[in-house]
Amino acid sequence: MRDRVMRVHLPLLMATLLALPIGAQENPRTVGVSGEKEARSADLIVGPGVAEVPESAAAVPEAEEEQADAVGRVILAAVPELGERKTAEDAVDRLIGLKDVRVKRLFERLVASEVYERGDEAGIVWAPVIADAEDGSGMQASLYPLLAEGEAAASEGETALPAAPPSAVVPFDELKRFRVFRPALNRIRDSLALIGLELDDPAERERAAIDTGNKRQSEAVPLLVELAEEDPDAGVRRAAAESLALIRASGGDPAATPGQVVAAVEQIGTLKSIRGLDLLDRLAADEEATPAVRSAAAAAAAQVQRHITATNWIKNAFFGLSLGSILVLMALGLAITFGLMGVINMAHGEMLMIGAVGTWATFTCLSGGQLFSWLPGLDTGLSAGWLYAVALPVSFLVAAAAGWLVEATIVRFLYKRPLDSLLATIGVSFVLIQLVRNWKGDNLPLVRPAWAGGSIELMQDVSFSTARLFIIALSIACVVAVAAIFRFTKAGLLVRATSQNRDMARALGVNTRRVDALTFAFGSGLAGIAGYGLYLIASVSPQMGQGYIVDSFLVVVVGGVGQLAGVVLSGFGIGFAQKMLEPLELITEPIRLFDATWANVAVLAGVVLFIQRRPGGLFPERGRQANLATGDEAPWASRPSGWTDALMMSLLVGLGLVLVPILYGSGTLSIDDVNRYGYFATYAICAVGLDLLWGYVGVLSLCQFLFFAFGAYAAGFYLINHGPKINGIPECLYYVMSGTGDLTAPAYLSLFENGFVSLLLALLIPGAVAFALGVVMFRSRVKGVYFAILTQTFTVIALRVFQKNELGMGGTNGIRITFTETLFGHPIMTTEGLGPFEQTRFRLYAISVVALILSVVVAKLITRSRYGRVLLAIRDDETRLRFGGYRTWLFKAGVFAVAGVMAGLGGALYLPQKGIITPGDMAPYWSILVVAWVAVGGRGTVWGAVIGAIGVSAMYAWMTSNHPAYWMFALGALFILTPLLLPGGVMSLPAMLGGRLRKAGGA
Repeated sequence: MRDRVMRVHLPLLMATLLALPIGAQENPRTVGVSGEKEARSADLIVGPGVAEVPESAAAVPEAEEEQADAVGRVILAAVPELGERKTAEDAVDRLIGLKDVRVKRLFERLVASEVYERGDEAGIVWAPVIADAEDGSGMQASLYPLLAEGEAAASEGETALPAAPPSAVVPFDELKRFRVFRPALNRIRDSLALIGLELDDPAERERAAIDTGNKRQSEAVPLLVELAEEDPDAGVRRAAAESLALIRASGGDPAATPGQVVAAVEQIGTLKSIRGLDLLDRLAADEEATPAVRSAAAAAAAQVQRHITATNWIKNAFFGLSLGSILVLMALGLAITFGLMGVINMAHGEMLMIGAVGTWATFTCLSGGQLFSWLPGLDTGLSAGWLYAVALPVSFLVAAAAGWLVEATIVRFLYKRPLDSLLATIGVSFVLIQLVRNWKGDNLPLVRPAWAGGSIELMQDVSFSTARLFIIALSIACVVAVAAIFRFTKAGLLVRATSQNRDMARALGVNTRRVDALTFAFGSGLAGIAGYGLYLIASVSPQMGQGYIVDSFLVVVVGGVGQLAGVVLSGFGIGFAQKMLEPLELITEPIRLFDATWANVAVLAGVVLFIQRRPGGLFPERGRQANLATGDEAPWASRPSGWTDALMMSLLVGLGLVLVPILYGSGTLSIDDVNRYGYFATYAICAVGLDLLWGYVGVLSLCQFLFFAFGAYAAGFYLINHGPKINGIPECLYYVMSGTGDLTAPAYLSLFENGFVSLLLALLIPGAVAFALGVVMFRSRVKGVYFAILTQTFTVIALRVFQKNELGMGGTNGIRITFTETLFGHPIMTTEGLGPFEQTRFRLYAISVVALILSVVVAKLITRSRYGRVLLAIRDDETRLRFGGYRTWLFKAGVFAVAGVMAGLGGALYLPQKGIITPGDMAPYWSILVVAWVAVGGRGTVWGAVIGAIGVSAMYAWMTSNHPAYWMFALGALFILTPLLLPGGVMSLPAMLGGRLRKAGGA
């Protein structure tokens, strides 16, 4: 058949070239009475600024070089003829006869109405993207050369755009849609599927064969028969045979005999055609079909189903290996910085991001692009494959340099304060994210090697992505390299010696300071290599590392801190477990178990339970301990005096219950301003709870805001029960549930009909969850950093559960009130006729302030009671207290529950004032922000939590309104500078200043 195609192709090409002047004469658009009109007609043929069909390729501008061959010129010359009655159908025939993939490309764009004329002189162009201009000036179109090749579309149904930027972006009103003569357009539509069957490119023929089978096009049967028997490419032959069987089995071939139909059905099963499974199921159940057809269809469907099951397990095993390799690659560096050095580097994900950005920068800079206005690009002419190879050392070195800088300026001062190193590196992560965002925005345009988009076919319907295969190989290479360095080199020996006994290593002459810096830099460089690998499969953005940090810590902890073999086993184990759970279907109602989300939740829950039973992981640690905070870690902690308590309480009452109401009543403050101060007060209630746990027990929780969200959801469920409804379902839930097909009001809503019951649930649910978590983890002696990591994992679990639409809790939209709801019978919305102090929204503010005062009083009573003294003893030396007969786990679980109740109270008061709560509010960021409030104000003081929450929240409100691009810098600076310069927070300032004054006076 290929010989026949070539015999047809050459004569047609010659005939078309010879016929070009005649065709041009027949087309009024290409004939003019003046040279000016001839120039305009030539522009229409070959594009902007190009003279009439050139005699040599040198006459064609660079933007059209890919179209400068003879066939390309013929295609472009024929385009204007498609709009003329006399020449259109003949032009279609000539184009089809060329058998060129660009003809198919052109036809697809014509059918999609993406071809335009740009004025009188600019030519015919392809405009696939039409959108609103960023400056609001109206619609604008992105223009590309008419025959430009598009890369793979981002997703099915999207236009495949070229990798290169558009040749121009113009106002849409400058364009005029190019209209093809109607009969010619119909002919183009009819030929689109068939034209691909005769192209020279095997891949195009295979795609066309599949397409004709999916559309059951009977007119393609003769060509499919010929391709199935004679095509030299095995893939084309199989696709043609499969499509032919689909057409005949579905009755699409009128000439097929009953025997051929049965044979076609059987062949679908023999070919294991997944796309034919629906047809087989219909035929097997079709009572009008013959018994032979039904029997053959049932047998073939069973064959296909077995094939699907087998291939799905193979593919999931590969995806598990791929996910595991990513986790191992990410966790390798963390195993060094956390496992061997005892540093909780929460900026490790940003080192990954720096490696990915370094890879992007390599592509940009060495391709002639500019990274900075003062730094010219260097056009090396290297291919994308070579540029990616160059980027490997760049990504490692850039991330390692960033890690070295962080260690030298921040981490070196916090080695004996692991929880403070956690806070400081969180600040580093915020700063790095905002630096990249301010520099290049949220998403960087990527150019990847061509091989990264390919795949290797292992067997029918099982193809392995080359990019993922590369990442697997990269992770294996990194594991081998790290093992070799630490086992066989002097540098590795020094790192192991320093991690096992720092004082002995220093006494033997080891420069432990240099070892620390280089080890931290090496771990960061490994994270950069992880970013280099992820560049192939993930979008590069400033926050890309945030999605990997929790999983990476879990891999290290499960494997055993500092154990390379443990990292490998736990990384691949977690990856395999998640991907092997996904295809399982245990139940389908009321939820489906499993899918990607539930599999992830199940694995995370399993990890938490494993660590609860075996805190040391698979291989218990041998390196430097990252233990619980001790009294030595917090020498600044002191109990505020009675005078301090009285002064702070007076300020809180005076500002919250006197000054703000006066300003509101005088009209200086609006009700929106008052409510903003109201939810600042609810934040402070949440922070007071954390201070009880962290400041007085030394246990850092990273899920405090999760309990706040639980309380807010409980209040939200009550309010939407007393707000607008559609078909008996609260309005904010109806639109989400309508997408799931279940329009029955969730059963749990009946629990939140009564306001007092709802308030009680808002307190009990977070309190009970906190107590249960505390009992489980504290009884197993999970403490310190491990407890913090596990509580952060719990926030991720809850976030992903609450995002599920089928649970009827609002999905990702959360709970949103309209303020038309009633609260205990009182409308929340501002009501005319009522005075300012009678408005429900003001009363909510006042209740929030009173609740904060009561929370402070309760916290003070707890800390000054016998229970509080036990809590302080647990913070200072839990082991001694435990040997004294105290069940310390019960005390810690109790105060954790109190913290949860306080957070739930804050959330219940927050929702009616703010009006919305979503699963996004459960994200780890918000619980980390609560930690910042307590740290800035001063932990272990209660009042510090109030000062930090209100102060930082006020700064957040002001900066996000006036300087949004710098808020993350300010927050990062708070996280970094507080542990370094003011570890006791604002509340320690008087004592620090007094001490310095006394020291100065004594001198």
